[in-house]
Amino acid sequence: MNVSRRSLVQGMVAASGLSVWCGKGSWAFGDSQPWTDAWSRASLQGVLASYDRNYDPAEKMIGAKRGPEYNYQSNLRSMTVHPTRDALEYGLVLLEAGGEDRTKRAFAVIDRTLSLQDSNPKSKWFGLWPYYMEEPLDKMAAVDFNWADFNGSTLAIAMFRHGARIPDDLKARMMTALEHCCESIKRRNVSVYYTNIIAQGSFVVLAAAQLGVGGGWLEFGRDRLHRWAVAVDQSGSFAEYNSPAYTSFLLEIMTRIANYVHDPMARVLADKLERRAWEHFSAHWHAPTMQLAGPMSRCYNDDIGLPLWLQKSLNNRVQFQSLAEIPEKGGNLAAAILDYHCPDDLVERFVELKSSHTHREMFISADILLDTLSPWPKDAPIEPVVGTTMLTPKLALGSANRSDFWVQRRPLLAYWGGRAKPAQWMQLRVIKDDYDFSSALFHSVQQAGDVLGVVGFRSDGGDKHPLIDRIKDGAFAMQSMKVEWHFAEWKNGWKLLVDGKPSEASGKVAPKARISVDTGVCRIGCQVRWTAFDVAGWERFEPVMEWTEDGGERVLRLTLYQSAEKKTMHWSNAGAAGCAFTLRMSDGVESLAEFDKRLAATAFSMETDADYITARAGKPELGVRVRHTVGTYAVMEESFHGTIDAKILPAPRLNEAKIAS
Repeated sequence: MNVSRRSLVQGMVAASGLSVWCGKGSWAFGDSQPWTDAWSRASLQGVLASYDRNYDPAEKMIGAKRGPEYNYQSNLRSMTVHPTRDALEYGLVLLEAGGEDRTKRAFAVIDRTLSLQDSNPKSKWFGLWPYYMEEPLDKMAAVDFNWADFNGSTLAIAMFRHGARIPDDLKARMMTALEHCCESIKRRNVSVYYTNIIAQGSFVVLAAAQLGVGGGWLEFGRDRLHRWAVAVDQSGSFAEYNSPAYTSFLLEIMTRIANYVHDPMARVLADKLERRAWEHFSAHWHAPTMQLAGPMSRCYNDDIGLPLWLQKSLNNRVQFQSLAEIPEKGGNLAAAILDYHCPDDLVERFVELKSSHTHREMFISADILLDTLSPWPKDAPIEPVVGTTMLTPKLALGSANRSDFWVQRRPLLAYWGGRAKPAQWMQLRVIKDDYDFSSALFHSVQQAGDVLGVVGFRSDGGDKHPLIDRIKDGAFAMQSMKVEWHFAEWKNGWKLLVDGKPSEASGKVAPKARISVDTGVCRIGCQVRWTAFDVAGWERFEPVMEWTEDGGERVLRLTLYQSAEKKTMHWSNAGAAGCAFTLRMSDGVESLAEFDKRLAATAFSMETDADYITARAGKPELGVRVRHTVGTYAVMEESFHGTIDAKILPAPRLNEAKIAS
C-alpha cells in the first residue's frame, strides 16, 4: 500500500490523540506538537523548491511572470521579468540549504544581483536596485527607495549567517553594497511614522555597524530607533496600523535585531517595540476565523493566508499548515531562520476568543496629524485616528473613523465563516473608472456592530496612489465614480431581503433600498441614506445601485456618476459629492426577517447646509459631522467630528507605558 507523506503525518497525529482538521484550509488548533527544527527545515525546503522552479541559469536570477495589471512603480506589463529582491533572497536560501552546488549558485546569484545596484554616489538613486533587471532605475515609473532597506537587510542576514564561507572578493562587494544601502537610507531619512521602513532601515544600519561597516552607523541606528519610539509614544500605537503585511514584517525586523544585533541600547528599544507590536497585533486577532480583523492602514490581501511565522511564534498552538503541507505550499524563509516568540501572556488571544467585545484604539494622535498636515488652521481642533473592532465568536467588524481609499487601505472590513479557506469577508471600496481612488475619504463612527459612514473627496490628493501620482491643479480624467461593498463570494443558500422582500443578489435595486443578508453565520444590513455628485456644467446623473460580479467577488455597487466617455474633472467645479450609509452586523439567533425589521426601525436623521452634512443614526446615537463639498485634506479633516450619544468618539491608547523613557 502506498502511503503519502501527508497521510503518514496525519496518521501519526491521529494516533497521538491530537486534534486535526483535514478539510480545505488549515489545521485546527489545540494540543499539538511544538515547533522543532524539522518544521524549520520543511519551511526552508518549501521556499527553496519554489525558487528552484523559477531559476533562470542564463541570467543567474529568478524569473517571474509580470501580469497586465497596473503597478504605479513599474511600466513593465505581460512579460517575464527578473526581480532583484527575489534574487538576493534566493541567494540567501541557497546558502541556508548548503551543499557545494547550491553554494556556488548562491555566490553567482548574489554576484549577478550586486551588479544591478546603483553605485554612483552622485546619483539620486545611489544604493538602490530596480525592481527588475529588464527595467533600469531611470526607466521605472517611480523608483522604490525601499529597495535599499529590503535588499540591504537580506545582505546583512547572509553575512551574519554565512559570512565565514563567502569568498573574500564577494564578501568585500557585499560589504560595499551594504554601505551603499546605509548611505541611501541616511539620505532619504524617512518619517518616523513610516513604520515598516523606519524599522527595516534601523536594522540595516545597526547590522552594518556590527559587521564592521564604518561611518557612525551604530549611533545613527540608535538615534533612529529612539526617534521612532518617541513617535510611537505619541499615540501608544503604530501610524501604519494593524497591517497584516507590515505588522508581521515589523515583528520580523524586531526579531532580526533580537537575533543578530548585540548593542544593548538598541536591543532594549527593539524589545519594547516588539512587545508593543505583539500587543497591537493580538488585540485585533480574531481566533474564530484565524484572521487579523480590520481596520487596516496597509493590506495586500484580505485573507491573511497561512502565516508560518505566526505558527512558529505560537509554538504550533495555532496551526495554519501541517508539517507535510509546508514544502508543497511554499514555506517561509523568516519562519525557517528566525527565533520568533510571542509573549507568553498574549498567546491565548490567538488560540481562543474568550468573549465577545469591542476593541477601540487610537492609532494616530491629534499631535501627529498636526505635525504631518500642512497647511493647517492652527486654532482648529482635530480628532485622532481611531480604530474600532467588534470581535464575536462568529464575526469581526472593524472600521477607522477616518481614512482614504488607497488600494492598500481597509477602512471598513468584516470577516465571518470560521476557519475555512478562502476566508469570507466584506470590504468597502471607492472606484474611479477601474481602480481604487486615493482621493476618496471615509469618515465613520462604530459602536459594536453598527457603523455610520460618510464617503467624501479631497481636492489635493492622489489618483491611484496618495503621493506618487498626485492630482495636479485639481484636474483629472474620469468616466465613473462608484462606492462598492465587495463580498469575497456569494454562497448558495444565503438569503437576501431588499426593503423586506426576498430577492436575488443580481441586477438593479433602488439606490436607497434597505439590504439585509443572511450568510448562515451572521446577518449584514446596509442602507445608503444620501448621495450626491454635483459638478458645474455636467449633466445630472441619477445614482444607480446594483448587484454585480467582479473577479469572482459579488459586489453591491453604488454608481455616483457615469458618462459615455472620459471627461476632465476640475475639483473647483464640484459641489456636494459622496454618500452616507448605515451598516449593521449581527451574529444573533434572530431570523433575517426580524433582523430586517429592526434595521427598518433604526432611527436616522440628516441635516445639510452649504458645506457640511450632519448624520445621526441608531441607539446609542452615532453621529458624524463632516464636509460634503470637496476641499483640501486639512479642510476635510478639520471639519470631521464623530460622536456617540453626542460625546466625542473615545480614543483610548493601546498602552499608557512609554517606550522611549
